[in-house]
Amino acid sequence: EVRAVAHDEERLTRDDTTPAVHFLTFSFAPDQIDVFERGPVHIVVDHPGYREDVALSDEHRGELLRDLRDAS
Repeated sequence: EVRAVAHDEERLTRDDTTPAVHFLTFSFAPDQIDVFERGPVHIVVDHPGYREDVALSDEHRGELLRDLRDAS
């Protein structure tokens, strides 16, 4: 499990409104990248107002894996 870190959340979200797009980053340790490579990988949203679980295709996982390998 790798949790997202929100950026500019305090600036973008106000009591009366929230933006349609939130920017998130994920920090992976080298061993987590190895697990990611083996798959399967799921993107999970676990929020009281919205729940979703989507498995990444091998193609998407491969593209993201290239980014993870380049960043480490």
